[in-house]
Amino acid sequence: MGKAERAQAELKDKAEKLQSAQEHAARPRASARDKADLKMMEQDFQAQRLKGDRLAKQPGKARNHPAAPADKKEKKLDDALVDSFPGSDPVSFTVSTPGKKGDPKS
Repeated sequence: MGKAERAQAELKDKAEKLQSAQEHAARPRASARDKADLKMMEQDFQAQRLKGDRLAKQPGKARNHPAAPADKKEKKLDDALVDSFPGSDPVSFTVSTPGKKGDPKS
């Protein structure tokens, strides 16, 4: 299943969830949370629809063309993040030796 087909399947799933949320929000005793959930579902549905439209218009772009500049920038940022670990000196796993009697620090 390609990206466009997956996007369409997700869109169908989100449409069903949106319909359910609309029914809950339309009830006379609907809570503020039901209405907020509906708003989130509407936004999620619209975003998925735009994503599906974009993929449908450019089905083979990712395979046929080199990475876009934004993708290259993300890769560079990811590489820099990986190279920066550990962020501080590593934890020391050595155990200090017990002090001797008469030692000023014991």
